[in-house]
Amino acid sequence: MSMDIISHQTVIPDHDPGPIVQRILWVPACAGMTGVKARSQPPKDLLQVLTASLPFSPLMFCFLAVALLLLAAPAVAQPTPSEFAYQTDLALDGDGPIYRVPVPPFVYRAVTRHDLGDLRVVNGSGDAVPHAIEHTPRGAAATRTVALPFFALSDTTRATDDPALSIRRDASGTVIELAPRSDRPGRPRTAYLLDARALDYPIRRLTFSWADDAPDFVTSVSIATSTDLAQWTPWVRNATLADLQQGDQRLIRRTVTPDALTKPRFLRLTWPEDETLPSLMRIEAEVTEAEQPMARTWLPAERLDTSGSTYTFRLDARVPADGARISLPEVNTLAEADLHASMQDDGPWRFRASGPVYRLRIDGTELTTPDFSFDPTAAQAWRLRVEPEGALGPEPPALEIGYVPETVLFVARGEGPFRLVFGHHAAESVALPPATVLGGVPRVEGRSLIAPARTGERVEVAGPSALLAPTEVPVRRILLWGVLVLGVALLGWMALRLLRQLRTEHPPA
Repeated sequence: MSMDIISHQTVIPDHDPGPIVQRILWVPACAGMTGVKARSQPPKDLLQVLTASLPFSPLMFCFLAVALLLLAAPAVAQPTPSEFAYQTDLALDGDGPIYRVPVPPFVYRAVTRHDLGDLRVVNGSGDAVPHAIEHTPRGAAATRTVALPFFALSDTTRATDDPALSIRRDASGTVIELAPRSDRPGRPRTAYLLDARALDYPIRRLTFSWADDAPDFVTSVSIATSTDLAQWTPWVRNATLADLQQGDQRLIRRTVTPDALTKPRFLRLTWPEDETLPSLMRIEAEVTEAEQPMARTWLPAERLDTSGSTYTFRLDARVPADGARISLPEVNTLAEADLHASMQDDGPWRFRASGPVYRLRIDGTELTTPDFSFDPTAAQAWRLRVEPEGALGPEPPALEIGYVPETVLFVARGEGPFRLVFGHHAAESVALPPATVLGGVPRVEGRSLIAPARTGERVEVAGPSALLAPTEVPVRRILLWGVLVLGVALLGWMALRLLRQLRTEHPPA
């Protein structure tokens, strides 16, 4: 009886790389062999050896799949309007596409984010509308142009520092007539007198206008100021006014800009006798309105601790603080103090302001420390340190924190009533930049795009519980770590089993 013969041969290289990577040459058996059990084709590389040697690999794949599902779990959805802690109705003044409403103190006390990220504006359907948060500066310089009354003077009124003018005024104080006491008709015009008493703000620039058909000229002018028409103080020296034309080209200079701002009552414009200045038709003053600081809102800070001459306070609102007011308990107290701020009651602390603090009574008049001012600061803990120690006496000082309320700019999309909802521990900011809100609305000539809005009373919705994160067991994190630990343990067990199997099949020589 014929039979097929199974044979195999192991080829070992010159250097033994180890039993795992030995090359095994197999000679397949002929078909029809009886009495001998044929082996299947063995693996040819390390990956196949490992795969074939792991009988529980499907279980490992299950662990990996669970871990991936846990890692890929969706993020927490944004809260709906009914899930915020509080709300307030918005009353709209006028009919416009965009409204601006100041943030009231009760919003700062309820929000959980310093950037007001847990705040929304919703319409009557409960849909959030686009909004932006405006950080209002305490003051911004603005300019406006005012036409000044002016009068031409002859050389008789220029011969002396006191022009000796006869002036009549109406009930409002405006000059209505100006003439030299010794009037000499026919005298050339050599100066102009400007009446600036109606101005409430410093002059930034003067603009002079003359007839378009005036002859070409270049003139150096000087300007002096006075409060009584008797004493004159130089203000601008050797400024150039010019109007030159050649063909289609025209060079014109009408403005005079002083080096320093001032708010004079009268001005006198003069130029050299050998130069000419055409008759002026109009003189305008561009005034810079002094910065009008927006009124701060003041909130009392609660004193937490006193350690020697160091006092710690806490504010119950997340406001953009930019001022502090220190009130001393006893009269005739004087000391040096510095103020620091922090997000936490125990620091780290950032320096905000320093200076003398006092409460003095002089001839029945009480002098107190002016308010401290500093850059807007997002902080709720405040520390006041006073030197020398004990300078304030046994009673502690009081601290108030001032801020300029931010404003909410929103687009009135949809039907009202509109509401401001705020306060949620998990809400993310959806506010747009103010330029984005304003830039998407077309301009209308002669009409403001922004109308005011007003907040009502605070109304509880989900309540204070919405401000605190839930203290539930982190099941997702526990499951994830459990899967990872079991996976590592399973890999270790399979590696050990494989090592033992290889040592059994290929014992060391």
